[in-house]
Amino acid sequence: TADLHYHASLSYKMWTLVFIYFYDVTPYVELVSVHNSMIECFHAREALAEEVGKGAGYFKEGQQAICIGMNPS
Repeated sequence: TADLHYHASLSYKMWTLVFIYFYDVTPYVELVSVHNSMIECFHAREALAEEVGKGAGYFKEGQQAICIGMNPS
């Protein structure tokens, strides 16, 4: 099934990187960037982790960033 998920991910036309964090008890979500491939989005996520997180793809407590595949309408 992992192979099926990988091939399905290739059909997305764009990938968005979103940053999720909590300030006190309120969650916030910010659109960080838009990419043409999943790999580009993953690289941007790594760079974001270096900038605002712990680095090496890790984020601080109460933070996370995810790449979401999308097909623009």
